[in-house]
Amino acid sequence: MKKMKKIGALLAAGILSLGVGAFAACGDDNNNDDNGAAKDAYTITVKDANGNAIEGIRIGVCTYDKTTQQKGMCLAPEATDANGKVVFDKNDNVTEGVYALNTDLFSAQYETQETYVFEAYGEYTVILIEK
Repeated sequence: MKKMKKIGALLAAGILSLGVGAFAACGDDNNNDDNGAAKDAYTITVKDANGNAIEGIRIGVCTYDKTTQQKGMCLAPEATDANGKVVFDKNDNVTEGVYALNTDLFSAQYETQETYVFEAYGEYTVILIEK
């Protein structure tokens, strides 16, 4: 009987340790950098000329040829959150490459003073000026 209790205790301890390890693995996200931003994504923060985040504006990106300075295929736009951020990642079928901001989406209300080109995964800030 003592052997059965010991085996039962060892079995329970083993199951518990597996469960704890599984939960730890769920919380361990190696896809984020030290600031919590996705490593394999383009995180774009949209601000106005005063540095305030713009919420709810639809932002999109298009593939971009730096040599010809021509935009190619554009991805589906997404709305910025309360912090003015939008993330384009593998869930949006975005692979690392060269993309340009799709200014057609907001050209009636805002303009930019430069062409925004995103050449690698990372965090970018876009400044929009109200017309």
